Amino acid sequence: MRLEAITALTTAALAAAAPAAAPVKARQEDKVPNVTVIATGGTIAGSGSTFDTTGYTAGVRPIKDVLGDIPDLDTRANVTSIQYSNIASEAMVSSDIVDIAKMVNNLLCTPESDQAGVVITQGTDTTEETAFALDALINCDKPVVVTASMRPGTAVSPDGPGNLLDAVTLAGSEVGKGRGAMVVLNDRIQSAFYTSKMNANNVDAFVEKNAEIGGFLNYKPYFYYTPSQSTFKKTFNLDETLKQNDTALPKVDMIYGSQDFDQNLIIAAVAASDAKGIVIQGVGEGSIPSFAEDTINSVVAQGIPVVVAAKPVYGASAPKEDASSKSYIKSGFVKAAQAKVYLELALANNYSMDQIRDLFEGDLRSAMFGQ
Repeated sequence: MRLEAITALTTAALAAAAPAAAPVKARQEDKVPNVTVIATGGTIAGSGSTFDTTGYTAGVRPIKDVLGDIPDLDTRANVTSIQYSNIASEAMVSSDIVDIAKMVNNLLCTPESDQAGVVITQGTDTTEETAFALDALINCDKPVVVTASMRPGTAVSPDGPGNLLDAVTLAGSEVGKGRGAMVVLNDRIQSAFYTSKMNANNVDAFVEKNAEIGGFLNYKPYFYYTPSQSTFKKTFNLDETLKQNDTALPKVDMIYGSQDFDQNLIIAAVAASDAKGIVIQGVGEGSIPSFAEDTINSVVAQGIPVVVAAKPVYGASAPKEDASSKSYIKSGFVKAAQAKVYLELALANNYSMDQIRDLFEGDLRSAMFGQ
Protein backbone atom coordinates (compact mmCIF):
# COMPACT_ATOMS: atom_id res chain seq x y z
CA MET A 1 0.00 0.00 0.00
CA ARG A 2 1.35 3.38 -0.96
CA LEU A 3 2.38 5.82 1.82
CA GLU A 4 -0.22 8.39 0.74
CA ALA A 5 -3.01 5.84 1.09
CA ILE A 6 -1.83 4.75 4.53
CA THR A 7 -1.71 8.38 5.66
CA ALA A 8 -5.21 9.02 4.31
CA LEU A 9 -6.63 5.96 6.04
CA THR A 10 -4.97 6.85 9.34
CA THR A 11 -6.29 10.40 9.18
CA ALA A 12 -9.79 9.18 8.40
CA ALA A 13 -9.72 6.71 11.28
CA LEU A 14 -8.61 9.35 13.74
CA ALA A 15 -11.28 11.72 12.54
CA ALA A 16 -13.95 9.06 12.93
CA ALA A 17 -12.81 8.25 16.46
CA ALA A 18 -12.75 11.87 17.57
CA PRO A 19 -15.95 13.44 18.96
CA ALA A 20 -17.72 15.81 16.64
CA ALA A 21 -16.56 19.39 17.07
CA ALA A 22 -19.18 21.73 18.47
CA PRO A 23 -20.09 24.63 16.21
CA VAL A 24 -18.10 27.76 17.04
CA LYS A 25 -20.19 30.58 18.41
CA ALA A 26 -19.49 33.64 20.55
CA ARG A 27 -20.27 33.17 24.21
CA GLN A 28 -21.62 36.07 26.27
CA GLU A 29 -18.69 35.83 28.67
CA ASP A 30 -16.23 36.15 25.75
CA LYS A 31 -17.57 39.55 24.76
CA VAL A 32 -15.28 42.42 25.68
CA PRO A 33 -16.65 45.43 27.60
CA ASN A 34 -17.35 48.82 26.09
CA VAL A 35 -14.95 51.52 27.29
CA THR A 36 -14.78 55.17 26.24
CA VAL A 37 -11.47 57.04 26.27
CA ILE A 38 -11.75 60.83 26.62
CA ALA A 39 -8.48 62.43 25.52
CA THR A 40 -7.33 65.87 26.58
CA GLY A 41 -3.66 65.80 25.50
CA GLY A 42 -0.59 65.81 27.71
CA THR A 43 2.68 63.90 27.47
CA ILE A 44 0.87 60.69 26.57
CA ALA A 45 -0.02 62.50 23.32
CA GLY A 46 3.33 64.29 23.14
CA SER A 47 6.10 64.24 20.55
CA GLY A 48 9.81 64.94 20.54
CA SER A 49 13.12 63.44 19.48
CA THR A 50 14.16 59.92 20.42
CA PHE A 51 16.03 61.01 23.54
CA ASP A 52 13.64 63.72 24.76
CA THR A 53 12.13 62.97 28.16
CA THR A 54 11.88 66.72 28.83
CA GLY A 55 11.50 69.58 26.39
CA TYR A 56 9.13 67.69 24.08
CA THR A 57 5.80 69.11 22.92
CA ALA A 58 2.75 67.84 24.82
CA GLY A 59 -0.64 67.33 23.21
CA VAL A 60 0.36 66.68 19.59
CA ARG A 61 -0.77 63.19 18.62
CA PRO A 62 -4.49 62.38 18.26
CA ILE A 63 -5.86 59.75 20.61
CA LYS A 64 -6.55 57.32 17.75
CA ASP A 65 -2.81 57.24 17.03
CA VAL A 66 -1.99 56.76 20.71
CA LEU A 67 -4.46 53.87 20.94
CA GLY A 68 -2.89 52.47 17.78
CA ASP A 69 0.38 51.98 19.69
CA ILE A 70 -1.28 49.23 21.75
CA PRO A 71 -1.33 45.84 20.00
CA ASP A 72 -4.46 43.68 20.30
CA LEU A 73 -6.32 46.29 22.36
CA ASP A 74 -9.59 44.95 20.99
CA THR A 75 -9.06 41.74 22.98
CA ARG A 76 -9.43 43.79 26.18
CA ALA A 77 -12.21 46.23 25.31
CA ASN A 78 -14.34 47.69 22.58
CA VAL A 79 -12.86 51.19 22.74
CA THR A 80 -14.55 54.37 21.59
CA SER A 81 -12.45 57.53 21.71
CA ILE A 82 -13.41 61.19 22.13
CA GLN A 83 -10.84 63.89 21.39
CA TYR A 84 -12.00 66.52 23.89
CA SER A 85 -8.83 68.61 23.50
CA ASN A 86 -5.10 68.18 22.83
CA ILE A 87 -3.27 70.48 25.23
CA ALA A 88 -0.78 70.38 28.07
CA SER A 89 -2.52 69.76 31.39
CA GLU A 90 -1.39 73.07 32.91
CA ALA A 91 -3.64 74.73 30.31
CA MET A 92 -6.74 72.93 31.56
CA VAL A 93 -9.24 75.00 33.54
CA SER A 94 -12.08 74.15 35.89
CA SER A 95 -14.72 74.45 33.18
CA ASP A 96 -12.90 71.70 31.24
CA ILE A 97 -13.15 69.40 34.23
CA VAL A 98 -16.85 70.14 34.65
CA ASP A 99 -17.44 69.47 30.93
CA ILE A 100 -15.63 66.14 31.24
CA ALA A 101 -17.57 65.23 34.39
CA LYS A 102 -20.83 65.86 32.51
CA MET A 103 -19.63 63.67 29.65
CA VAL A 104 -18.63 60.87 32.02
CA ASN A 105 -21.95 60.98 33.88
CA ASN A 106 -23.84 60.85 30.58
CA LEU A 107 -21.74 57.94 29.36
CA LEU A 108 -21.87 55.87 32.54
CA CYS A 109 -24.68 56.87 34.84
CA THR A 110 -27.81 56.91 32.68
CA PRO A 111 -30.25 53.95 32.55
CA GLU A 112 -29.49 53.36 28.86
CA SER A 113 -25.69 53.31 29.30
CA ASP A 114 -23.85 50.41 27.65
CA GLN A 115 -20.40 51.57 28.81
CA ALA A 116 -18.51 49.59 31.45
CA GLY A 117 -16.17 52.46 32.31
CA VAL A 118 -14.38 55.59 31.13
CA VAL A 119 -10.69 56.50 30.83
CA ILE A 120 -9.47 60.10 30.76
CA THR A 121 -6.00 60.75 29.32
CA GLN A 122 -4.17 63.94 30.19
CA GLY A 123 -0.86 65.41 31.35
CA THR A 124 0.59 64.38 34.70
CA ASP A 125 1.03 67.95 35.97
CA THR A 126 -2.63 68.31 36.94
CA THR A 127 -3.73 64.67 37.00
CA GLU A 128 -4.38 64.88 40.72
CA GLU A 129 -6.80 67.81 40.36
CA THR A 130 -8.76 66.21 37.51
CA ALA A 131 -9.06 62.84 39.25
CA PHE A 132 -10.04 64.46 42.55
CA ALA A 133 -12.77 66.53 40.87
CA LEU A 134 -14.18 63.52 39.01
CA ASP A 135 -14.15 61.55 42.26
CA ALA A 136 -16.46 64.20 43.72
CA LEU A 137 -18.74 64.57 40.69
CA ILE A 138 -19.41 61.12 39.20
CA ASN A 139 -22.79 59.85 40.34
CA CYS A 140 -22.47 56.07 39.87
CA ASP A 141 -20.10 53.28 40.85
CA LYS A 142 -18.67 52.35 37.44
CA PRO A 143 -14.88 52.70 37.03
CA VAL A 144 -13.54 56.14 36.11
CA VAL A 145 -9.80 56.01 35.47
CA VAL A 146 -7.39 58.89 34.80
CA THR A 147 -4.11 57.95 33.14
CA ALA A 148 -1.12 59.76 31.69
CA SER A 149 2.56 59.21 30.97
CA MET A 150 5.93 60.65 31.92
CA ARG A 151 7.51 60.04 28.50
CA PRO A 152 6.12 60.91 25.07
CA GLY A 153 5.42 58.11 22.64
CA THR A 154 8.42 59.14 20.55
CA ALA A 155 10.92 58.48 23.36
CA VAL A 156 12.87 55.30 23.96
CA SER A 157 10.73 52.96 26.10
CA PRO A 158 7.59 55.14 26.34
CA ASP A 159 5.30 54.40 29.28
CA GLY A 160 2.09 55.68 27.70
CA PRO A 161 0.94 52.55 25.85
CA GLY A 162 1.28 50.33 28.93
CA ASN A 163 -0.44 52.88 31.16
CA LEU A 164 -3.31 53.24 28.70
CA LEU A 165 -3.70 49.47 28.30
CA ASP A 166 -3.82 49.12 32.10
CA ALA A 167 -6.37 51.92 32.36
CA VAL A 168 -8.66 50.55 29.65
CA THR A 169 -8.54 47.07 31.18
CA LEU A 170 -9.36 48.45 34.63
CA ALA A 171 -12.20 50.62 33.28
CA GLY A 172 -13.78 47.56 31.70
CA SER A 173 -13.45 45.33 34.75
CA GLU A 174 -16.01 44.33 37.35
CA VAL A 175 -13.41 44.59 40.13
CA GLY A 176 -13.00 48.31 39.42
CA LYS A 177 -16.54 49.13 40.50
CA GLY A 178 -17.36 50.98 43.71
CA ARG A 179 -13.88 52.41 44.30
CA GLY A 180 -14.38 56.00 43.20
CA ALA A 181 -12.18 57.63 40.57
CA MET A 182 -8.75 56.06 40.19
CA VAL A 183 -5.37 57.06 38.79
CA VAL A 184 -3.26 54.53 36.85
CA LEU A 185 0.43 54.91 36.04
CA ASN A 186 3.40 52.55 36.10
CA ASP A 187 1.37 49.45 37.06
CA ARG A 188 -0.08 51.20 40.13
CA ILE A 189 -3.75 51.79 40.90
CA GLN A 190 -4.31 54.77 43.18
CA SER A 191 -7.32 56.32 44.86
CA ALA A 192 -8.01 59.74 43.35
CA PHE A 193 -8.60 61.24 46.79
CA TYR A 194 -4.99 60.73 47.91
CA THR A 195 -3.06 60.85 44.62
CA SER A 196 -0.15 63.28 44.27
CA LYS A 197 2.60 63.63 41.71
CA MET A 198 5.76 63.01 43.74
CA ASN A 199 8.53 63.35 41.13
CA ALA A 200 8.87 65.81 38.27
CA ASN A 201 10.76 63.50 35.89
CA ASN A 202 10.80 59.81 36.80
CA VAL A 203 8.46 57.25 35.25
CA ASP A 204 7.43 56.18 38.76
CA ALA A 205 6.25 59.69 39.59
CA PHE A 206 3.07 58.74 41.44
CA VAL A 207 4.12 56.82 44.54
CA GLU A 208 1.97 58.41 47.25
CA LYS A 209 1.82 55.62 49.84
CA ASN A 210 -1.67 56.48 51.12
CA ALA A 211 -3.07 56.39 47.58
CA GLU A 212 -2.10 52.96 46.29
CA ILE A 213 -4.94 50.43 46.36
CA GLY A 214 -3.80 47.88 43.79
CA GLY A 215 -1.72 47.12 40.73
CA PHE A 216 -1.40 45.07 37.55
CA LEU A 217 0.11 41.74 36.52
CA ASN A 218 0.07 40.87 32.81
CA TYR A 219 -1.85 44.14 32.40
CA LYS A 220 -4.71 42.79 34.51
CA PRO A 221 -5.81 44.59 37.69
CA TYR A 222 -5.76 43.31 41.24
CA PHE A 223 -6.67 45.09 44.47
CA TYR A 224 -5.37 44.91 48.01
CA TYR A 225 -8.83 45.49 49.51
CA THR A 226 -12.49 44.92 48.81
CA PRO A 227 -14.24 47.98 47.31
CA SER A 228 -14.10 51.01 49.59
CA GLN A 229 -13.51 54.74 49.44
CA SER A 230 -11.84 57.38 51.58
CA THR A 231 -13.42 58.23 54.93
CA PHE A 232 -12.91 61.92 54.13
CA LYS A 233 -14.30 61.92 50.59
CA LYS A 234 -17.22 64.24 49.80
CA THR A 235 -19.44 64.18 46.74
CA PHE A 236 -21.50 66.79 44.90
CA ASN A 237 -24.51 66.31 42.66
CA LEU A 238 -23.47 67.59 39.26
CA ASP A 239 -26.93 68.82 38.28
CA GLU A 240 -27.20 70.89 41.44
CA THR A 241 -23.66 72.20 41.03
CA LEU A 242 -24.31 73.43 37.51
CA LYS A 243 -27.38 75.54 37.32
CA GLN A 244 -28.65 76.22 33.78
CA ASN A 245 -25.85 74.10 32.23
CA ASP A 246 -23.21 76.59 33.34
CA THR A 247 -19.71 75.07 33.41
CA ALA A 248 -17.95 78.00 35.08
CA LEU A 249 -17.00 77.51 38.72
CA PRO A 250 -16.46 80.38 41.18
CA LYS A 251 -12.90 81.72 41.14
CA VAL A 252 -10.58 80.47 43.88
CA ASP A 253 -6.99 81.70 44.12
CA MET A 254 -4.06 79.81 45.65
CA ILE A 255 -1.24 81.36 47.67
CA TYR A 256 1.95 79.58 48.72
CA GLY A 257 3.04 80.04 52.32
CA SER A 258 6.70 80.54 53.23
CA GLN A 259 9.01 82.58 55.38
CA ASP A 260 8.42 86.31 54.78
CA PHE A 261 4.78 85.53 54.04
CA ASP A 262 3.19 88.58 52.40
CA GLN A 263 -0.27 89.07 53.85
CA ASN A 264 -1.02 91.72 51.23
CA LEU A 265 -1.36 88.93 48.68
CA ILE A 266 -4.56 87.90 50.48
CA ILE A 267 -6.02 91.37 50.09
CA ALA A 268 -4.87 91.61 46.47
CA ALA A 269 -6.47 88.27 45.58
CA VAL A 270 -9.84 89.61 46.65
CA ALA A 271 -9.46 93.16 45.32
CA ALA A 272 -7.64 92.56 42.05
CA SER A 273 -8.81 89.13 40.89
CA ASP A 274 -12.31 89.05 42.38
CA ALA A 275 -11.59 85.73 44.09
CA LYS A 276 -14.60 84.19 45.80
CA GLY A 277 -12.39 81.99 47.94
CA ILE A 278 -8.70 81.53 48.76
CA VAL A 279 -6.57 78.47 49.47
CA ILE A 280 -3.24 78.93 51.24
CA GLN A 281 -0.64 76.20 51.32
CA GLY A 282 0.72 76.97 54.76
CA VAL A 283 4.04 75.77 56.09
CA GLY A 284 4.28 72.50 58.02
CA GLU A 285 0.84 71.24 58.95
CA GLY A 286 -0.75 74.42 57.66
CA SER A 287 0.79 77.03 59.94
CA ILE A 288 0.23 80.72 59.29
CA PRO A 289 2.42 83.43 60.87
CA SER A 290 0.63 85.19 63.70
CA PHE A 291 1.12 88.62 62.12
CA ALA A 292 -0.95 87.51 59.09
CA GLU A 293 -3.88 85.95 60.95
CA ASP A 294 -5.77 89.20 61.51
CA THR A 295 -5.56 90.05 57.80
CA ILE A 296 -6.73 86.60 56.80
CA ASN A 297 -9.62 86.64 59.23
CA SER A 298 -10.65 90.11 58.05
CA VAL A 299 -11.12 88.59 54.59
CA VAL A 300 -13.15 85.76 56.11
CA ALA A 301 -15.30 88.38 57.86
CA GLN A 302 -16.20 89.71 54.40
CA GLY A 303 -17.74 86.32 53.60
CA ILE A 304 -14.79 85.01 51.59
CA PRO A 305 -13.66 81.60 52.87
CA VAL A 306 -9.93 81.00 53.34
CA VAL A 307 -8.81 77.37 53.51
CA VAL A 308 -5.32 76.54 54.77
CA ALA A 309 -3.66 73.26 53.71
CA ALA A 310 -0.51 71.52 54.90
CA LYS A 311 2.74 71.82 52.96
CA PRO A 312 3.97 68.18 53.28
CA VAL A 313 2.23 65.52 51.19
CA TYR A 314 1.64 63.28 54.20
CA GLY A 315 -0.41 64.25 57.22
CA ALA A 316 -3.29 66.61 57.87
CA SER A 317 -3.86 70.30 58.34
CA ALA A 318 -5.65 69.64 61.61
CA PRO A 319 -8.50 71.85 62.86
CA LYS A 320 -8.27 73.85 66.08
CA GLU A 321 -10.65 72.90 68.85
CA ASP A 322 -11.59 76.50 69.60
CA ALA A 323 -11.86 77.74 66.00
CA SER A 324 -14.13 80.74 65.61
CA SER A 325 -16.82 80.65 62.94
CA LYS A 326 -15.15 83.80 61.60
CA SER A 327 -11.64 82.33 61.32
CA TYR A 328 -9.92 80.56 58.45
CA ILE A 329 -10.58 76.87 57.78
CA LYS A 330 -8.08 74.00 57.94
CA SER A 331 -8.20 71.54 55.03
CA GLY A 332 -7.76 68.27 56.96
CA PHE A 333 -6.33 65.52 54.75
CA VAL A 334 -7.18 67.41 51.55
CA LYS A 335 -4.01 68.79 49.95
CA ALA A 336 -3.81 72.33 48.61
CA ALA A 337 -4.49 71.64 44.92
CA GLN A 338 -7.47 69.45 45.77
CA ALA A 339 -8.71 71.90 48.41
CA LYS A 340 -9.10 74.42 45.61
CA VAL A 341 -11.37 71.95 43.79
CA TYR A 342 -13.54 71.30 46.86
CA LEU A 343 -13.84 75.01 47.60
CA GLU A 344 -14.87 75.79 44.02
CA LEU A 345 -17.53 73.09 44.15
CA ALA A 346 -18.77 74.21 47.56
CA LEU A 347 -19.10 77.82 46.38
CA ALA A 348 -20.89 76.66 43.22
CA ASN A 349 -23.41 74.92 45.51
CA ASN A 350 -23.85 78.08 47.61
CA TYR A 351 -22.43 76.53 50.76
CA SER A 352 -22.46 78.74 53.82
CA MET A 353 -19.24 79.39 55.74
CA ASP A 354 -20.26 76.81 58.33
CA GLN A 355 -20.99 74.23 55.63
CA ILE A 356 -17.59 74.85 54.05
CA ARG A 357 -15.91 74.41 57.43
CA ASP A 358 -17.76 71.15 57.93
CA LEU A 359 -16.76 70.00 54.43
CA PHE A 360 -13.08 70.24 55.31
CA GLU A 361 -12.94 69.90 59.10
CA GLY A 362 -16.08 67.98 60.04
CA ASP A 363 -14.81 64.38 60.09
CA LEU A 364 -11.51 65.25 61.75
CA ARG A 365 -13.16 67.55 64.27
CA SER A 366 -15.49 64.73 65.24
CA ALA A 367 -12.60 62.27 65.58
CA MET A 368 -10.36 64.65 67.52
CA PHE A 369 -12.78 66.56 69.71
CA GLY A 370 -16.09 64.71 69.51
CA GLN A 371 -17.72 67.79 68.02
